[in-house]
Amino acid sequence: MKQQFFRLMSMWLWAAWLLACGVSAPPTSGSLQDDTQIAPPVATVAVDGGAPTRMPEPPAPTPAATAAVQPVAPAPGAGNKPAQDIFASLNDTQKACLREAWGDQVYNEITSFMRAPNADEQAAIQSCHIMPPNPGGAGPGAGAGGHQASRDQTFVTYSADGVVWSAGVLLAESASVPEIIYTSKGEYWAYWVDFSESTSPNDEQIGVAFSTDGKNWQKRGFATFAGGEGMTPVDPDAFELDDGRLRMYFYDIADRTSHKFYSAVSSDGINFTVEPGIRFEADQIYDPNVVRLPDGRYRMYINHTDIWSATSSDGLVFVKDDGERVSKGAVPGALVLPDGQVRLYVCQQGISLYTSSDGLVFDAVAQGIIQAPGIVCDPSVAATPDGFIMVYKFAEMTNLPAPPATSP
Repeated sequence: MKQQFFRLMSMWLWAAWLLACGVSAPPTSGSLQDDTQIAPPVATVAVDGGAPTRMPEPPAPTPAATAAVQPVAPAPGAGNKPAQDIFASLNDTQKACLREAWGDQVYNEITSFMRAPNADEQAAIQSCHIMPPNPGGAGPGAGAGGHQASRDQTFVTYSADGVVWSAGVLLAESASVPEIIYTSKGEYWAYWVDFSESTSPNDEQIGVAFSTDGKNWQKRGFATFAGGEGMTPVDPDAFELDDGRLRMYFYDIADRTSHKFYSAVSSDGINFTVEPGIRFEADQIYDPNVVRLPDGRYRMYINHTDIWSATSSDGLVFVKDDGERVSKGAVPGALVLPDGQVRLYVCQQGISLYTSSDGLVFDAVAQGIIQAPGIVCDPSVAATPDGFIMVYKFAEMTNLPAPPATSP
């Protein structure tokens, strides 16, 4: 989970540069098959019995997607060079890749931080597989570029059509990589990687909140994992089984030997029992997200350098599908609609939406449907009787590069 920030930093760095320079590119939006626009509902959220916060109804949809309002990131620090120089340890292959994509002059300008890369140039940073150095030995939740997952916040937002979303409302502090599920019992369960009691690396817990209406939430402490002694479950993904129990897929961040996804089941949404075996294993994978396909099979969407998928007949043994689902996207949140269409919400220009008729070949529908001056990522979406509900992570960016000096 924390390692995912290192891979994503190249994408965030570009956004941080633009923010530091006061530049903002408007998001673009496509349309669904039904072009009837429905205004998102006005909703209230109360956590632990606190006073509800009324979310203002957003303006009518326009060709540019409406973005959720979030806190403003702090002003950038001094100096043009960020605290974590992503170009400091390029190998010869990476250098050659960037020079081929950019040319020598642009290569020298960007790697010396004379200017920020534009959108096309930014794509090369990701395609050349360039990541910030692992800060190693940093405090709990520390990440590249000054980002600390322990300072992440989880927000909840609502939509009538799954494209235009209401302003986000804070659900939990010190909360990253959230997950939400709406069950056949009419219950809402939210989970997240909780750092509120973290004092050292790999002691995160899975926070839990419960709601009967998706608006008023009660914190339920931390999830437990019987049979998971020695594990540190993170990146939770909840799935309802046919018998009403919840299965949680997760990544064990305590295992540094390889990257494995496991699962655990629960009858009460809080106390889980780890199931035997490994659900899926591969190098540098994070953030599993499982859906049930119309034909009864299970498909897991996976965060790698791009979005992967794997398929299973029983939800326990997954085999990787050929190719990639979304290039240069991350931390997928999938949803299957009644007509069999698969929606995939990914970290890309904030949070963006893709759709597919078969769950394998995806087309972009709306880019940047939720954006903010910071990191907006980790979407999880559930269909509800009133539309859709999403939880996502927001994080401020620190140690940003200052804008390049300009001549008077």
